[in-house]
Amino acid sequence: MSLPLPQFPLGAVQDGKAFPDHGQFLQQALAWQFQWVEFKYERSLDPQTLLLGKAGQALGRRAADAGIGISVHAPYDEREPINLGDADPAVRSQSRGMVQRSIHFAANVKARYVTLHGVYSWLRDVDGAHQLPLRLRIPGAQYEDMQQRFQEDLVWLCSEAAAVNIHLAVENFYDSPLARGKVKFPVRPDHVKQCLRMAPQSVKFMYDLGHGNSLGLHPADYLDMVGPEHVVGTHVHDNDGSQDRHWTLGQGNLDLCGFLHYAKARELSFPLNLEMKNEQDLRQSQRVLRRCIDFVTTP
Repeated sequence: MSLPLPQFPLGAVQDGKAFPDHGQFLQQALAWQFQWVEFKYERSLDPQTLLLGKAGQALGRRAADAGIGISVHAPYDEREPINLGDADPAVRSQSRGMVQRSIHFAANVKARYVTLHGVYSWLRDVDGAHQLPLRLRIPGAQYEDMQQRFQEDLVWLCSEAAAVNIHLAVENFYDSPLARGKVKFPVRPDHVKQCLRMAPQSVKFMYDLGHGNSLGLHPADYLDMVGPEHVVGTHVHDNDGSQDRHWTLGQGNLDLCGFLHYAKARELSFPLNLEMKNEQDLRQSQRVLRRCIDFVTTP
């Protein structure tokens, strides 16, 4: 029988380039004494869908035997593309199918939830001198249509997830004048609340601290606006408040310890999943995050 997880399990998100093999990623996470893993599920990482069968079941048992909590990151791929709520019906249908697969993978490994990206569309020929968020540069009706399509897909996927006892956790995007021409939803706290209202029994919130920080919002303020009771997990990485950089912790201005003080005072509990692009940044950020957790949780 595994020991109960701490209030803030320290975890890592699988990067498809740095850790393309799920088993090796789990083995490395165990060696580095992580308490949680968030597996990515994408076609390129499981081209033969082996993880939807016995291989996935074995992976889940290995994690459970080691006392490791699991979540799954649904696919988000500009190359295929995977984009729920896309204006192109073919892309939208393909995206639903791939996210559906990630839900079944999550059930197979006995994950707690599936992290779900929102919808985006391209805004071409962006004027970099313009300091207005991209979502405010398109007609309001166009942005509302994009939201509506995503929310329809979210409700459909909730029924798929409920059938296998999995929660969907919507992740907040970032949006800035430097966002490579992509208009996104959900970004602000009120956007996240819209998604939560679509299926309140099935949809949770996966809070990306780096994305929230790039809006200039303190993470405690962001959670207060959404409702802290909805949070089931986090992605943790740093930036300077201007755009999504995925810096190692301590390089930017993210107030991580302040956020943890806020969460501890409200008796919240969720994994702190580091989302880094390589092993070196992951290990450095792990040391910083562990010191912060110890500082906040030690009596």
